[in-house]
Parts: sequence; structure tokens; C-alpha cells
Amino acid sequence: MSNFDPSVVKAGENHTTIEETENQVSLAYGMAIHELDIILELVNFIQEPPGDDHEALKAYRDQTAKDVRRLLVRVNISSGILKARDAQFHYHAKRLRTTDRIDRLRLWNREKKQELEAARLRDGERGFEAASKRLEEQKRVVIKCYKLESLWDKAMQREKSAGTQVDDLSSDCETSMEE
Repeated sequence: MSNFDPSVVKAGENHTTIEETENQVSLAYGMAIHELDIILELVNFIQEPPGDDHEALKAYRDQTAKDVRRLLVRVNISSGILKARDAQFHYHAKRLRTTDRIDRLRLWNREKKQELEAARLRDGERGFEAASKRLEEQKRVVIKCYKLESLWDKAMQREKSAGTQVDDLSSDCETSMEE
């Protein structure tokens, strides 16, 4: 029953198998390769320069500048997606190592926020809205089903107080969503 309660430590949860680690690394590399494929596709749109026609060279220069700007935007988006997924992974790993139920809820919440950030960067605002609705529903169900209302309130209070002080949970998590 408590398999989905993010605040409860499960037996053996702070140990990962080689296979689980391999799957996480494989997923990370797969995402990075996918992002690089998108960038490579954009690079392939850049065409050969035309002959000696002055007007054609000007048009080529303008088009190349536009392509490079588009490529730069895509590189920044890809970087943001990978940073958000990296932070999500670190929050997940940190949550698995933490026994304090309040901190586990905080880390679970941050992990889900990074998942939202990756969805926003990957799928735009529409994807973000859909993912946000799913996350809010998931939070509501988890909090209700496991009777975590008071624990959730304490976690959110601790999160607010951490916002005014040095953050105690993200020491080794590179985040793209600074609050």
C-alpha cells in the first residue's frame, strides 16, 4: 500500500542495482543523443553558399545568421532540458538516501518540479499545462490517499524557510528552475 508514498522509506530503497543504474545512465545518454540529433538536423538545414551573385550572397548571409540564431536557441533549450532531467535525477537519488519524511516530501516535490521544467522546455506551454495538471492531480491523490496533509504542510513550511536561507537540499543538484 505504501509503495507510492514518497515520504516513506522502502526496504532496500537506498541501494540501487547495477541494472537500475545502467537504465538511468542509458536513459540520460538516450536523451542527450536525441537532443544532439535535433541540433544536427538544424545544422543540416544550412546550405552551401551561392556563386558570385552579390544579392544571393547577401541573402545567404542573412539566412545563415537566422539559422545560427535558431540553432543557438535549440542548443539552449536542449541544455535546459538536460539540466532539468539531471536535477530531477539528483533529487530522486537524494530522496532515496534520506530518511526524514518531511525532507523526502520536499525532494519528491522538487523532483516533480524539475520534471515539469523539462516538459515545459521540451513541449512548450501546452505540454507544460498538461503536465502541470497531471502533477497537481498526482500530488492531490498522494496527499489524500496516504493522509499526508499535515506532513505536506510542514514540508512546504520548511521549503519556504529554506527559500530565505541557504538551501539545505540542493547542495549537489544543478537546477534550471531557481526560485
